[in-house]
Amino acid sequence: MFRKIFFPTLALLLMQACTGDQTKNIYAESTPVQKLSNSGDTTAIKNGDDETSELLFSQEWVWEYRDEDGKNQTMSVYWHPELNYWLFEKNSSAYTDDMTDWFILKPDGVLWSAYKDPELDSKKKILRSKWEKGFVAQDLPDNWMPTGKTAEFGRADMGFKPYEAVEFEVTHPGTSAKSIYYLAESDIDMTPIYAFNELFMDAMLPVGFPNNIPGNKIILSGKPIQSPGGFNPEFKFRFRSHAEYYIHPADYEFEEDTPYYTLLHKK
Repeated sequence: MFRKIFFPTLALLLMQACTGDQTKNIYAESTPVQKLSNSGDTTAIKNGDDETSELLFSQEWVWEYRDEDGKNQTMSVYWHPELNYWLFEKNSSAYTDDMTDWFILKPDGVLWSAYKDPELDSKKKILRSKWEKGFVAQDLPDNWMPTGKTAEFGRADMGFKPYEAVEFEVTHPGTSAKSIYYLAESDIDMTPIYAFNELFMDAMLPVGFPNNIPGNKIILSGKPIQSPGGFNPEFKFRFRSHAEYYIHPADYEFEEDTPYYTLLHKK
């Protein structure tokens, strides 16, 4: 079953046109567990060929969270295993506008934001930017302490082995309150997911992942402390599944002679 989608927004003065692509999710209980490449490169798509080639994001990663009204919601992001690209569509973002269709974050620090500008006849374009990875930690901070508790997250019937995670308590200066997170080792670079809400743009994920942990750790559950003036929802990883989400960069016009803007860390 295919569904038409429109993607999250990036409000950085620089946005302009894009359209939704089509996706088909496959929740086949008979699908075997697969070990997929995480090299960040393929022989079929490299050296700029991804600007003209169809991109298939073949995995959907789903977290659930409880919003400010106490309602259960889900957040999905999509992954391209061979290229290690992460796709954030409009429904992934808590804040978006009508101009941006989607974002792709690449392991080399390049960000694509697909958009359309009504003032330019809604012509579809892709803005290429550069994002900084330096603020993501290489090791867990000292205030993350394992409790010895473990839990399993994920669903084997979706085609991938569940994660065995370890519970951590996180202390915070100036308060006795502690955050609780479950982490597992990952051979997939999760950095783009953790960095997304720290980039200087309007789009934000509804789940506030900590940005001070290594990219080789996957956050499977979180009970963050509440900050003054903000809302940090509890969240939990539901599953990783096979999917067919196609992006067609050739349908868009890449901006000519556009410099790679450095997206600033918000802090």
